[in-house]
Amino acid sequence: MAETREGTVCAVFGREAAVFTAKAQQRCPIRRNTGQVVCGDRVRLEQTAAGQWVIAAVLPRRNTLSRTLPHGARKILAANIDRILITVDGTALPAPQADPDSVAMACSQLLDSYLTAAALANIPATILINKMDLIPDGQDTTLATVLAGYTAAGYTIGYVSARTHRGTTDLVARLAGQRGIFVGQSGAGKSSLIQAVTAIPDIRIGTLGDQGHGRHTTTTTTLYQLPNGAEIIDSPGIREFGLWHVPVTDLRHGYPEFAPLAQRCRFHDCLHDQEPGCAVRDAVDNGRLNRQRWLSYRCLVEQLRAPRRR
Repeated sequence: MAETREGTVCAVFGREAAVFTAKAQQRCPIRRNTGQVVCGDRVRLEQTAAGQWVIAAVLPRRNTLSRTLPHGARKILAANIDRILITVDGTALPAPQADPDSVAMACSQLLDSYLTAAALANIPATILINKMDLIPDGQDTTLATVLAGYTAAGYTIGYVSARTHRGTTDLVARLAGQRGIFVGQSGAGKSSLIQAVTAIPDIRIGTLGDQGHGRHTTTTTTLYQLPNGAEIIDSPGIREFGLWHVPVTDLRHGYPEFAPLAQRCRFHDCLHDQEPGCAVRDAVDNGRLNRQRWLSYRCLVEQLRAPRRR
C-alpha cells in the first residue's frame, strides 16, 4: 500500500497545488479523478513508486465561499473558512448627506453580496475599513454614520490602515487559531493589509488604474500561516461578486435585521419589495429600519430578477 499523509492546500496552479504538511510545504500534482481542489482544502497525499507525492483525494469540507462568474459557472474561492474579512476602501465611501440611493449603490454592490454569501455559508463576517490613514482627522464619526446600518445589523466593523498598521495587531490577535479570508474590490488594499499583518515582503501589490479601478495583481488565492496559529487567505480583487446561483428568496439571509420583522409580513414568502402588508418596508418608512440597507437589498433583488448573463 502506498504511503499517505494529509495536508492543507495553500495555492492551486492548474493541475498542481502547493500543500502544507506536518513535514514541509511542497508542490504536488493533482490526480485527474480527484475533482476540484481549492485553497484551504484538506487533502490526502499518496506517494508514487517514483517517490513523488500527489494529491489523491479532497477530504470533506466544512464550508466553501463561492460566486457565480459572468458566463454562469460557479467558482469556489476557498474552503474551510472560519471568518470572512471584507476589505473596503474607506476613502471611497460616500458622504452621509449623499442621495440615499447613491449611498446604497456605493456600499452594497460588493459588500452586501459578500455578506449574503457569508450568511448563506454560515461563515461569520467582519467588515474592515482600510486606508484610515487617508481619512481626515475627525471624520471617523462620519464613517460611522455611513456604516450605521451595518452596525445596527450586528456586524463587526474594524478600522485599519496597512500603511500605519492601525488595528492590525488586534486583528491578528482575534484571528488566533482561525482561518480568515480577505476579500474585496480591487484597489481596496487587501494585499497591502495582508503584508502588514503577516510581514511577508513579496506579496504582490498593485496601484489604481486610470479609471479608478484597482489592478488585479493578486491572481492566485493564497494561504499564509502565522505564528499564533492563524491562517490568512488572500483572494484576487474583483469588481463584482455574482450571486446568480442564489434563489432570490434567500437574499434576505444577508440582512439579519429583517428576520424579526419578516415574521409579521402578510405573506410568508414576502420579498420586502412591493408586497402589501410588508412589515420590513413599514419599518423602513417609519425610520425603525435603516433605509440604505433596504435600498441595498432591493438592488440585489433586481439583479437576480434580471435575465442572467450569458
